[in-house]
Amino acid sequence: MDDPTRTRPIIPAIILILVGVWFLLQNLNVPGVRLEAFWPIFLVIGGIALIIRYFTNPTADPDDLGGAIFMTLLGVFFLGWYNLNWFGQEWEVAWPIFPFLLGVSSGINWLLHWRRWGQLLWAFIGLAVAAVGFAYTTGAIEGDLAQQLARLWPIFIILAGLGFLLQGLLNRNNDR
Repeated sequence: MDDPTRTRPIIPAIILILVGVWFLLQNLNVPGVRLEAFWPIFLVIGGIALIIRYFTNPTADPDDLGGAIFMTLLGVFFLGWYNLNWFGQEWEVAWPIFPFLLGVSSGINWLLHWRRWGQLLWAFIGLAVAAVGFAYTTGAIEGDLAQQLARLWPIFIILAGLGFLLQGLLNRNNDR
């Protein structure tokens, strides 16, 4: 009888085969296979594999899902960055994408595990930092206003503390 908590090696096997084929094509100088432009596909494949593993493993940790979603979205971003010239490949403009991806992945994780209030908090923090960052890097707000908003960053620490306090109180009440 199969143990449902045991992870099957199918996904890692597929990843190894794809990586091996990729490097073989690279070593044989097959045209169109450029590792420098398509390496993010490994992040996407790995992230999707982790998402599949999460949904097929009943004992999976909910935090693993957020990391898998972030990894997948990060791979998609870098594919667009290198191959579609997203943001004109200017880090000065693109850096807010990282807190945005953190916010989106935490938000999706919270939607699937809505009692984990810390995920919702990280979603708000990531999306707020990304919104201010994109507004600044695209010129929608002036540098002085962005600096004033940046000085308010301790609010996120206060919100984090309140979120953890709320989660602790809710969990304590649920344990009774």
